[in-house]
Amino acid sequence: MAISDALEAELAADIVARRSRINESFSRFYAPLAVVAFALTFLPYYRPKPDSSIRYGGLWQEVARTGHSNDVAAVMIFLALITLLAFAALQKLPGPGLCVAAALSLIIGIMLWSSPGFRDPPELTDVGILDIAFCLTAAGIMLTHVVLLAINRLRAGIASVLPSSRNNV
Repeated sequence: MAISDALEAELAADIVARRSRINESFSRFYAPLAVVAFALTFLPYYRPKPDSSIRYGGLWQEVARTGHSNDVAAVMIFLALITLLAFAALQKLPGPGLCVAAALSLIIGIMLWSSPGFRDPPELTDVGILDIAFCLTAAGIMLTHVVLLAINRLRAGIASVLPSSRNNV
């Protein structure tokens, strides 16, 4: 019985150490992702048409200029994403929070790709294309983090079942 308790304690310590290593590894990405996400809001996403007098600015300029509901929603989503990324960088965001951050990142990419609010959407600039790729990459990083945490939790569940089943035999 003392051996199984010692084994159970060792397995529990190993699982906690793995979870800590996973969080430390991924938290290195989240602060730069937050900074890049914030910086991209200041650059123009859409290219003006050659014969048009309309000039598109960054997200903040578009909100100040037009106040369109889609732009305001995009600002709110960006701010929520940046806040969640900051918490993730501090290793204070659990798996469900990472899922929400990944969903927000995907929403930003989809909104930019589909250009809501435009009858005839303007062409994306290089920054707009970069932002879509950034959003998909950020969501992929966060979802990979969640999957690894889920695998670690599954291992913890299996490890907790195995020693107790040996005691019952």
